[in-house]
Amino acid sequence: LGLDVHPGGDNVLVGTADARVMWFDLDLSTKPYKTIRKHEGAVRAVAFHPRYPLFASASDDGTVHVLHGTVYSDLMTNPLLVPLKTLKGHRVTGSEGVLDCVFHPTQPWIFTAGADGRVLLFMNIRR
Repeated sequence: LGLDVHPGGDNVLVGTADARVMWFDLDLSTKPYKTIRKHEGAVRAVAFHPRYPLFASASDDGTVHVLHGTVYSDLMTNPLLVPLKTLKGHRVTGSEGVLDCVFHPTQPWIFTAGADGRVLLFMNIRR
């Protein structure tokens, strides 16, 4: 359901209706490099931060997962993916939770929009 391209252009995140986030390294393969299963509902949105080594996924389970994701310029080194935080604040409405997430362009902050009609700003997302 969600898709974002890393600022470097070689990596892609895809969120799926079956609660997965797939990381594709386009230099390695057309198959997912890594599949992340942290959500319990459809993944509506995924986002890479334009400056920091962060990415996020927003889901109908009402959560946003923020992970550290370092992409190395050395093609022989795989990306490093480390879970950081699970953000909660939206109420699931019907079967929909968090509909979108967008990182601030220069700060390690994330904005989320939920089916509950609220837009939230999370500022303390790094460890």
